[in-house]
Amino acid sequence: MLTLAVDTSSPVGSVALVRDGRGIAEITTNSLAASPRTKTVTHSTNLVPAVEKLLTENGAQIADCDLLAVGLGPGSFTGVRVAIATLKGFALAQNKPVIGVCSMDVLALGDKDRLPAGCSTLAVVVDAGRGEIYCSAYSTLDGQFFKVNETAIFRLEQLGRCFLTPTFFVGPTIEVFRAALERLLGKRAVVDTQPAHPSATVLGMLAEEKYAEQQTGDHDLEPIYLRKPVEKR
Repeated sequence: MLTLAVDTSSPVGSVALVRDGRGIAEITTNSLAASPRTKTVTHSTNLVPAVEKLLTENGAQIADCDLLAVGLGPGSFTGVRVAIATLKGFALAQNKPVIGVCSMDVLALGDKDRLPAGCSTLAVVVDAGRGEIYCSAYSTLDGQFFKVNETAIFRLEQLGRCFLTPTFFVGPTIEVFRAALERLLGKRAVVDTQPAHPSATVLGMLAEEKYAEQQTGDHDLEPIYLRKPVEKR
């Protein structure tokens, strides 16, 4: 099975080809548009050229792909919608199944081997705006890596009572939250020293596993957006 996977939920996007659970190639894209006039933060100008470049460099076409995979966020709402719309377009044109995967799960699985000594818990933190974060926790036990809680919105001060053991915090803009995490959790907060972004290779692997289980694509692809829309008055 050949899978094209795309995630643009964070400032650094990722596009990859995966075959039967093994990565073939991956390239990253920056969310800054090429326009020097607007300098708009968007993946819309970079995603399709990145897909075309990846396919061309690996002698493939969309028609050769058996499965399409997309990161559903949460994260950049616009970025996620760009990826979903693009993959839906490919799927419609080529009659291909599409699988959606939580981007937090992708990021966590890609970073689980970086757990520092003394940490059995990993927490993915993504800026949700309005002074809030998206957060989900993962843990290791007897060699198994599993999700502790579904992704939810928190205020930072709530995390002080959520993590009672040393926890490795990762995320696309984790440095922004370092001081607050260390103040709230003390030595229980082991904050990553570098930004972490979802890998489309890991996304493709998870999508292939999901497709093997359900034997069909996802029919209702929507961004994971946990906050209720603001009501207009």
